[in-house]
Amino acid sequence: MCSSDLWARELNSRALATAVVRNRYLFVASADAAVWILRASDGEPLEGLGQEGVSAPPFVTRTHLFFQSNRGVLQAWRFARAED
Repeated sequence: MCSSDLWARELNSRALATAVVRNRYLFVASADAAVWILRASDGEPLEGLGQEGVSAPPFVTRTHLFFQSNRGVLQAWRFARAED
Protein backbone atom coordinates (compact mmCIF):
# COMPACT_ATOMS: atom_id res chain seq x y z
CA MET A 1 0.00 0.00 0.00
CA CYS A 2 1.30 3.45 -0.94
CA SER A 3 0.96 6.17 1.65
CA SER A 4 2.05 9.15 -0.47
CA ASP A 5 3.35 10.18 -3.88
CA LEU A 6 7.03 9.76 -4.52
CA TRP A 7 6.88 12.74 -6.89
CA ALA A 8 4.47 14.57 -9.20
CA ARG A 9 5.35 16.71 -12.22
CA GLU A 10 3.23 19.15 -14.26
CA LEU A 11 4.19 19.16 -17.95
CA ASN A 12 1.57 21.76 -19.01
CA SER A 13 -0.06 19.65 -21.68
CA ARG A 14 -3.67 18.97 -22.61
CA ALA A 15 -2.89 15.27 -23.04
CA LEU A 16 -0.04 12.90 -22.36
CA ALA A 17 0.50 9.46 -23.87
CA THR A 18 1.47 6.47 -21.77
CA ALA A 19 5.02 6.85 -20.50
CA VAL A 20 7.73 4.55 -21.82
CA VAL A 21 10.28 3.48 -19.22
CA ARG A 22 13.86 2.79 -20.30
CA ASN A 23 16.70 2.44 -17.79
CA ARG A 24 16.52 5.46 -15.46
CA TYR A 25 14.33 7.58 -17.73
CA LEU A 26 10.68 8.13 -18.62
CA PHE A 27 9.75 9.18 -22.17
CA VAL A 28 6.38 10.96 -22.24
CA ALA A 29 4.67 12.18 -25.41
CA SER A 30 2.85 15.50 -25.06
CA ALA A 31 0.00 16.42 -27.41
CA ASP A 32 0.96 20.09 -27.17
CA ALA A 33 4.70 20.18 -27.47
CA ALA A 34 7.15 17.32 -27.66
CA VAL A 35 8.45 14.11 -26.19
CA TRP A 36 9.67 14.82 -22.69
CA ILE A 37 12.54 12.89 -21.15
CA LEU A 38 12.28 12.79 -17.37
CA ARG A 39 14.55 11.29 -14.75
CA ALA A 40 12.48 8.45 -13.26
CA SER A 41 13.82 8.87 -9.72
CA ASP A 42 12.47 12.40 -9.20
CA GLY A 43 10.51 13.40 -12.33
CA GLU A 44 12.96 16.13 -13.28
CA PRO A 45 12.47 17.09 -16.97
CA LEU A 46 15.83 16.68 -18.70
CA GLU A 47 14.91 17.42 -22.31
CA GLY A 48 11.97 18.20 -24.56
CA LEU A 49 12.44 16.91 -28.10
CA GLY A 50 10.47 17.96 -31.15
CA GLN A 51 8.48 21.09 -31.91
CA GLU A 52 5.07 19.62 -32.60
CA GLY A 53 2.68 17.61 -30.48
CA VAL A 54 2.96 13.84 -30.23
CA SER A 55 -0.08 11.70 -29.42
CA ALA A 56 1.32 8.15 -29.31
CA PRO A 57 3.97 6.70 -27.02
CA PRO A 58 7.47 6.90 -28.50
CA PHE A 59 9.54 3.85 -29.41
CA VAL A 60 12.82 3.72 -27.50
CA THR A 61 15.81 1.49 -28.18
CA ARG A 62 19.19 1.40 -26.45
CA THR A 63 20.54 4.01 -28.86
CA HIS A 64 17.56 5.79 -30.46
CA LEU A 65 14.23 7.48 -29.80
CA PHE A 66 11.55 7.40 -32.52
CA PHE A 67 8.22 9.23 -32.58
CA GLN A 68 5.66 10.64 -35.01
CA SER A 69 4.35 14.17 -34.62
CA ASN A 70 0.68 15.08 -34.85
CA ARG A 71 1.44 16.48 -38.32
CA GLY A 72 2.71 13.10 -39.53
CA VAL A 73 6.46 13.81 -39.35
CA LEU A 74 8.51 10.81 -38.20
CA GLN A 75 11.49 11.85 -36.07
CA ALA A 76 14.52 9.84 -34.97
CA TRP A 77 16.96 10.98 -32.28
CA ARG A 78 20.23 9.29 -31.33
CA PHE A 79 21.27 9.37 -27.68
CA ALA A 80 24.62 10.96 -26.91
CA ARG A 81 26.86 9.08 -24.55
CA ALA A 82 27.14 10.90 -21.26
CA GLU A 83 29.10 10.26 -18.12
CA ASP A 84 26.82 10.05 -15.06
